[in-house]
Amino acid sequence: MRFLLLIAFSFSTLFSEEISEKAESIAKEVVETSKDVAKEMVKAPKKAMGYTDYEEWHENSGYITLGLLGATMLTTWNEDIHKSFGIASAVGMATTTTLGVVAHKDTVFDLSDGWKKEHWHSLLGAFATVAIIMSVSQAPEDAHAGLGMVGGISAGISYAIVEW
Repeated sequence: MRFLLLIAFSFSTLFSEEISEKAESIAKEVVETSKDVAKEMVKAPKKAMGYTDYEEWHENSGYITLGLLGATMLTTWNEDIHKSFGIASAVGMATTTTLGVVAHKDTVFDLSDGWKKEHWHSLLGAFATVAIIMSVSQAPEDAHAGLGMVGGISAGISYAIVEW
């Protein structure tokens, strides 16, 4: 097993610069896509778009962001890759949260029927977003890892609440 880990580590160091460049490229694409989505949201009239489009964007953005969070946690062995995935995760969290508020603003801010699972989803999602952004802003200090884990776990619980 140690031999396999040594081989994997050797390959990762050989290709770490290429992987780092690709991760940074992905992070830049996420930022550009987020900007494009935001521009389209502003331009498009609500009747033409409908909230179903925002809901779909929110859902897909959430799945992508959960993947980015997982990739961030799994790439601590390479600082450059880890940093790129961390930044992409923070952008993804902010995008997902913004899309969620836009898509579900009538539900999120309506407490007339009491506190529901959608409210927990919103609260935990917002908390996760703040934790991830704070984690990225504090990196590379050791304390950033705790915030990142709390943010990632909160995002996962937020997703689980909606699904179940």
